Amino acid sequence: MASWNLILYFSHRFRTFFIYPETDYNDLIQMIRTYFKLTLDNYFLEIYDPRFRTYILLDEEYIHNLQDRLPRTSVSTLNGRIRRRDESRNYSSIERKPSFSPKNDHLIIWLDSYIGHPDHCRELKHKFHIITMVDIARPMLDYEYCIDDLIQTDSKSINHLNTFSNKDECLEFLQGVESTMKILFITSNFFGEEIVPLIIKRVQMIYILANDTFFSNEWTDDYRSSLLIFNDNIHLLVRLIRDLAQNFVEKAEMTSKSSVEQAIIFFRWARKLFTRANQIDYPSDLKTLNSIERQLEILELNCNEKDEKFALECDEG
Repeated sequence: MASWNLILYFSHRFRTFFIYPETDYNDLIQMIRTYFKLTLDNYFLEIYDPRFRTYILLDEEYIHNLQDRLPRTSVSTLNGRIRRRDESRNYSSIERKPSFSPKNDHLIIWLDSYIGHPDHCRELKHKFHIITMVDIARPMLDYEYCIDDLIQTDSKSINHLNTFSNKDECLEFLQGVESTMKILFITSNFFGEEIVPLIIKRVQMIYILANDTFFSNEWTDDYRSSLLIFNDNIHLLVRLIRDLAQNFVEKAEMTSKSSVEQAIIFFRWARKLFTRANQIDYPSDLKTLNSIERQLEILELNCNEKDEKFALECDEG
């Protein structure tokens, strides 16, 4: 473990706190209270996480993850802020509620005789679930805390990641999924040749994890446009993340003319996923990420101009 600095902004002031390896959450809170002479009951304490380009609420779990992660990186300084709980944008006491609250419209199914077993590859399955989710702020959460709640291993209910070791149970589950859901299907070379013809018309993309030297790909010729083959699970994960991100880019571009608000959310989701993929993969795909940034900048500028016009109309009214 190593020491690091926290530059905290509050009430037009900056203060640097030196965080020792043994500094825990309560110690940090006490230092902040003493310096700024306030109680934190009515405030949020947030730290900017450059990996996800967003502020994350600081709690005991997050400070523990920072203390564990930072020594393995070159990062020695983080920025933070103290924000009032009731702090929000308010135009002439008129509250504008978001008209769009998007949800994931895709799920991942993984059929594998070994990985599909509930007690096997738990950390790997947790990584696939957490990193491909756009509405989870902290992908570094310890998988032992939530793995059983996150991942479905039967055909009775639906979650973001659904793993199976039995082909018939997997097909039964697939039949019960709404037709509007987009399905990304991972399977092994053991199941691939048999199950791909049965699901090819229902799924968006199929990823074959070929983990032995006896894999024969002759049967894949008829499915090349909807099938990708990998011999490494991390390479598969990176491609899966980028395919999900590209799906959100396409959604954003389709909705940008009809709803700027929707397009911004989809682009932000795409940015989050591409950023995660770049953190895992090298060399990183910066060209796509830069394109998303440019499009987001234009849309957010348009959105801000509409907000300012709305505020002026409220003031004049």
